[in-house]
Amino acid sequence: MPRNASTRMSIEKKIWLLSGILSAVLMLVLFKLWVALNRFDDDPTQLPDVAAVDAFLAGLDNAPDLRVKTGIFIKSFSFVGASDVRVSGYVWQHYLDGAHDAIRPGRGEAGFLLPEAVDVANGVIQEAYRMKRDGSTLIGWYFEQTLRQSFDYTSYPFDHKTVWVRF
Repeated sequence: MPRNASTRMSIEKKIWLLSGILSAVLMLVLFKLWVALNRFDDDPTQLPDVAAVDAFLAGLDNAPDLRVKTGIFIKSFSFVGASDVRVSGYVWQHYLDGAHDAIRPGRGEAGFLLPEAVDVANGVIQEAYRMKRDGSTLIGWYFEQTLRQSFDYTSYPFDHKTVWVRF
């Protein structure tokens, strides 16, 4: 019996050693996958400052005649399906007196559209404030809307999703 117990111990040790090595290899593969897929590539359509806007517009054949300074604040967003995102927040625009008189929206009118909106009738776009100062008008709108997005789930669960609000 002592020899049998020794053989059994040796088999047990081999199984534990094999299990430990296999676990370490799988953890290494998982870590390498996580590192490889955890990169964010720059997107040239994101325009975070005036210099980026100028560079983007310089590359266009038909640059717009008028530019309206526009900003967005995302208050919340939630995924309501595989390709729909419910977004709420504020959009504001600076209209210069004289230069933007023809395009400045009146009270109750929205100065922007959300082209990816799924159900416009159930969404909200309402004027939140309008302030005149120093030869310009600042108008802000509150919005709630479900936007259709195209997500790629092939790298799940290591993927990242970017929610786009195009207006």
